[in-house]
Amino acid sequence: MIPALLIWVLLSGLCPYVADAGVSLSRAHADSLYRVALRLRDEGERDGAIAALRQVVAEDPRRTLAYCHLGHLLFDQQEADAAETFFKRALDVDDRCAEAYYGLGRVYRRRPKERLKAIQHFRSALARDSRHVEAMYEMAMTQLELDDYDAKSSFEDLIRIDPEHSDAYYELGRWFEKSRRLEDAVRSYERQIRVNPGHPMAQRAMRSAYSKIRSARRLGDVEIVFDLHGVEGRDLDGRKSSPVLQKGQKLRLDYRIYFCGGLRP
Repeated sequence: MIPALLIWVLLSGLCPYVADAGVSLSRAHADSLYRVALRLRDEGERDGAIAALRQVVAEDPRRTLAYCHLGHLLFDQQEADAAETFFKRALDVDDRCAEAYYGLGRVYRRRPKERLKAIQHFRSALARDSRHVEAMYEMAMTQLELDDYDAKSSFEDLIRIDPEHSDAYYELGRWFEKSRRLEDAVRSYERQIRVNPGHPMAQRAMRSAYSKIRSARRLGDVEIVFDLHGVEGRDLDGRKSSPVLQKGQKLRLDYRIYFCGGLRP
């Protein structure tokens, strides 16, 4: 009778405490292993960090940032598909996780046909963390690769958040150069050199832009921009597609001449 009573007590009363203790021990072990994984990552021991993080998420499947760190490490090891899986698992746990959206944006940016999707995910990351500098930079770079005009404002937003950024001024300069605004490009390159004197490309880009400006002025390379104005005061921009004009409509034609690479209003 006594053994049966003892078994009943253990099953009905003590087992929950034993189970709770087991969960606490598991979480404590996961906490310790998580710290070890991050230290290994910071020391450049990527394989050890990946192995540790896999164990962490196995023991604590709701640890969102562990999935994200694991995804970034796998992505950096050229395992984009595996990285995508872990970033999605992070969102399954917490769909508000900015880092997971940022990680997916990195994955999609690497796939040329999915770069628009990458921009959407960077925007999702920024909607949840407006000061996520890495997401801002990656979005601006993706826009620059797509020749998207919005790249300019994205780099400018990034610079407002992080005025000492190690690359943003250089990339903004590239945007200006693509837009034939060479003097603006030179200013951006100069600022990058002040912020990051060791930038590997800024010095060369600045010299190249200066050379293009001198050549344009020496050769008289100019660009003429026309502005059409209707008599009712509505502007018709001559740089855009031809406007539809009414028969007998009176117009005024203005024009401005720029040296190629000169400043625009």
